[in-house]
Amino acid sequence: MFIKAYKVWVRGDKEISTVVHALSAGKAKAEYWRHLDMDFLPYTAIRCKKLADEPVECPRVQALARSRHMQFICNGMRVECDGKEGYITGADGCYFKIHFVEGYHKNMTVPCHPTWRMKYFDNDGSILYDGSEVTQ
Repeated sequence: MFIKAYKVWVRGDKEISTVVHALSAGKAKAEYWRHLDMDFLPYTAIRCKKLADEPVECPRVQALARSRHMQFICNGMRVECDGKEGYITGADGCYFKIHFVEGYHKNMTVPCHPTWRMKYFDNDGSILYDGSEVTQ
């Protein structure tokens, strides 16, 4: 189960497209459609194309990682937030967007604080950062 990069757009308007990181093309289209906030636009008008089998870098994620002095963070990185496994799929303000694969938020993308009860793992499963013991 790995996050992939998809280019999504509205049919007939390919110039205005965005990259969405998701587990499948259907999930990428659904996330894009929910964020458009256009009640009149049918879901079938959303088009999608896989860009890569791996996540592509997002300038927002890189900027947030730099501001938190955590340059090792990248899109698609496996994380554990409050004990629940997920993957970084983007950034939303000063939070990372985490797509959860277990727990209450399973199959949902939720903004999460970069350090609050967060563990970051490398490709081998080694912990790069453990904020699970940090108290307020």
